[in-house]
Amino acid sequence: NSIVAGLNYVRGVGKTTFHKPLSDDINGFKQFISMNPDLSKTVTTGLIKAGCFRVDPLWALDYLDAKKKAMKREKECKEKILHYINAKKPKMVEDWKKKLNSIPALPEPNDYDTPIDKIREMQKEALGFSGVDIFGAYDKSLIRGNNVMVFVDTIASFNDRNGNPMWKLTGQKNTGAIECIFWKPKEEIKNKLDTVQEKSMWIIRVGKTNTDGKSCFCYDLIKAKKLA
Repeated sequence: NSIVAGLNYVRGVGKTTFHKPLSDDINGFKQFISMNPDLSKTVTTGLIKAGCFRVDPLWALDYLDAKKKAMKREKECKEKILHYINAKKPKMVEDWKKKLNSIPALPEPNDYDTPIDKIREMQKEALGFSGVDIFGAYDKSLIRGNNVMVFVDTIASFNDRNGNPMWKLTGQKNTGAIECIFWKPKEEIKNKLDTVQEKSMWIIRVGKTNTDGKSCFCYDLIKAKKLA
């Protein structure tokens, strides 16, 4: 299923008109910025957060900010160079050429990996809802038998009343909330549990449901991998 919304539904866009790029990928996004130099930052930010481009949104926001500054600086340098050429001041021409060549490089998309929950927050901010499937970007080939994919909300370690070590992990699976209890885990499982962070995706081997009907005993886990 898919959700379709007009661009005027995006917060901050309204009836704004702009040139459309040939694609919605990284090159298309860069083309969009270059094609619409006078488009307000508010409009472009709304389009980015709404997911109108198939790019990492935090990279796109940083690229937008850096590109706007670079374009402004480039325009200033070229105007100064032309001015000093006409004024026949070669030293000043060279100084401004150096400034033109020293404009900082733009951020690269490969340096970014925005968490899915952050992307969902941005979509909700721009659209009022999110159409992102938090599980869709991960390899599901290991989900078989009693394995489930869990998006971790919280994790804590403690001892039961007999002093036995326990871990409690809460999160979301594709059918709703889940609470995972690891009781007296083996050393190799302890080491894995110590690496679990909030807002991360894991595949967990689930056992029987606890008597409270809410939690379940779990026996193993492995970090979920994103699809290539």
